[in-house]
Amino acid sequence: MPGTHGFGVQIRSGNPKTLVDFGSFISSVIYFIIFMAVVYYLIVVPYKLTQTRLGRVVFGDPEPVKTCPACLSSDLPAAASKCKYCGTEQPATAA
Repeated sequence: MPGTHGFGVQIRSGNPKTLVDFGSFISSVIYFIIFMAVVYYLIVVPYKLTQTRLGRVVFGDPEPVKTCPACLSSDLPAAASKCKYCGTEQPATAA
């Protein structure tokens, strides 16, 4: 049939430049979902499994940190008693 373009619509009849192809869009969405599933199961799942075996938390909440009052480094673990950069004693944090 003339004017039939699969799952698409021409905005202006007779002008092929105004074709809105929904079939192509739906195919792209399906392809993207399948591709992301493959990436997830081939990269993310094995990575998480490996990190779990090593005892590391992946994609979880970060550990609480505190700031050293002497050198102002802000990545010290909350339970640290000394700064790993300048070596000063750290005040106890209230739990």
